[in-house]
Amino acid sequence: MTTREAEARQYFAALTALPTEPWTLLASSLRAKLPPPVRAKLPTPGTVPIASAKRDLDALLDLPGPAGDAAVAIWIEVAVERLGRHADLVRARLSAARDPGRDPSLAAVAEGVERTKFEQRDDLVLAAWIDQARAAADAVAYVEVPRRFGAMDAGLTTGTAFLVGPDLLMTAYHVVEARDRPKEAAATAAEVADQLALSRFAFNYTATTSDPSPRPAGTFLTGADLVWSDPTLDVAVVKLRQPAPTTAAPVRFHTAGLPAVDGGFTFVANIIQHPAGEPKQLGLRNNAVWKVDDARLYYFTDTRGGSSGAPVFNDAWAVIAVHTGWEQIAAGANDAIYLGRRQAVVNRGTRASKIAAALPASVALTIA
Repeated sequence: MTTREAEARQYFAALTALPTEPWTLLASSLRAKLPPPVRAKLPTPGTVPIASAKRDLDALLDLPGPAGDAAVAIWIEVAVERLGRHADLVRARLSAARDPGRDPSLAAVAEGVERTKFEQRDDLVLAAWIDQARAAADAVAYVEVPRRFGAMDAGLTTGTAFLVGPDLLMTAYHVVEARDRPKEAAATAAEVADQLALSRFAFNYTATTSDPSPRPAGTFLTGADLVWSDPTLDVAVVKLRQPAPTTAAPVRFHTAGLPAVDGGFTFVANIIQHPAGEPKQLGLRNNAVWKVDDARLYYFTDTRGGSSGAPVFNDAWAVIAVHTGWEQIAAGANDAIYLGRRQAVVNRGTRASKIAAALPASVALTIA
């Protein structure tokens, strides 16, 4: 078995261990991201989604050469999006296979169980908080960006964005750049412009069940232009070429200071997002902020691939950061204990105060 096949099959095995994995959506997400010539080579979907997903993977692994490698890389990308933090365990198992001296168990690799630490904070909120959350959610959009290398198409990148002004959306820069795989060269300005011109946005991509409906049809806004970006902060602002829905109002920003936490978890990070290209979801549980520094906010709110660019709100529903990704917590970081477990990874976002200071005068935020 090749290294490529072993990696893909490890991710597939991890996906089958998730009891709530929506296999129908996984298969459709995979097919949507593959280039059309590759998609045409996949077998006809069957009536059992998990079996169809396995046949798709087998077919991709049979593709020869660089095209096959690229197709499997896309499959793994979708799997990582689905797995979220659980993907770290797969990476650890793969590392352990290369280094038999390492313990690949979840307890040793990802989280060490500690005595439960109860967080002493008042979680009561006013009933009006629900209405405020709904209004904030109306401003959040699903983003679909084609990956363009010159004139060549190479699948899609999905993300999240939110309204900050008249037809102005803010998101993570790496979403619009759409260069999210190892060893890919940075996109040129022309490629970013080309990708944005073909990008699609949906404000009303929602679902009422845990088994989401297919991606929205007939509700997309197509095309945008880059207004401002800062790759270091990993933030961008784009202007839609079509009007945003009248039901969506620009969000408010909190640019003042934030409480010091240092592992004390004194406030929370609420995230409205489109994880893994799925319908709009809210990260509201187990969402403590772990650390604050000058440029970034670190938090344990659940996200997945596709959540990048999402607004991170405080409990007053003002944006305190833009979600940009996650990182590993260094070994020995003894304050990374949350809900009784030592955390191996933490999510991060660029602070609203840092973004506001960098924006041009032409982008005027609403300050809470």
